[in-house]
Amino acid sequence: MILSFTADDQLILGVAIDDEGAKPENERRAKELLVQLVEAYACHMGLILVEEYPPRSEMAFYARAKKPLAVFFSTFPEKPVP
Repeated sequence: MILSFTADDQLILGVAIDDEGAKPENERRAKELLVQLVEAYACHMGLILVEEYPPRSEMAFYARAKKPLAVFFSTFPEKPVP
């Protein structure tokens, strides 16, 4: 589990899972866990990264979503990305 705060006072909740071999079932499980966190804690964004540390601000969150190691990104409820 990862619990951190950004420089702009955002809370980041995270889960690290083993994805050796980049198996499709691991990505599906990561997305399921992300949706559960979003629902349980009323989160407004979700991001799945590979071997990356948590973003340090909300703008960094959006920037990370565009990098090659971002597996999945969404806002909840869906809203435009700046």
